[in-house]
Amino acid sequence: MKQNLTPNEINLYYEELQSTLNDSRQSKSKRHELALVLTTMLLAILRSVGKLDVLVIHRQMYREYALVVSCLGLKRRKVVSDTPFRRILSGVDYQTYNELNNAHFGVSITEISGEWKAIDGKELSGNIDGLSGKKWGENVVKMVSDEDKLSQILGFYNGHKESEKTVVSAYFHSKTVLYG
Repeated sequence: MKQNLTPNEINLYYEELQSTLNDSRQSKSKRHELALVLTTMLLAILRSVGKLDVLVIHRQMYREYALVVSCLGLKRRKVVSDTPFRRILSGVDYQTYNELNNAHFGVSITEISGEWKAIDGKELSGNIDGLSGKKWGENVVKMVSDEDKLSQILGFYNGHKESEKTVVSAYFHSKTVLYG
């Protein structure tokens, strides 16, 4: 793979992405420009080494973002965070995207698929001991699926943040097949 791209190559690729690739997202969810995200992603892929997955690519995007924005002469904005990045990837027209990638760099990107979920614990009620500063209360652990946007309660616990980990661990141990 070609690891060093000139500013001109980056600019030409970005402009062609803007004019060719259709952004299927709803206008209210277009906080990050599709062409900028995909240009940064491709540069991150081209300049990465080892086994790649979405998390590795996203980390590398943070390293490459300043270079891409500088080459394109754009005002510095925030890099797309992990959750919106995964949503953007789910709506990409990979056939058109790969045609552009092949024409410019001889590279194809396979569609990143699979279901992913966000898990978090929230305190429902609790007290703070004024003397020791300790906090305790009833907590709920919820999981939200990106695919259907539905939340599911995994369990409750009464105690410290470490207790959340045991609820999540018990949930995943109950599953017969895990991917990723």
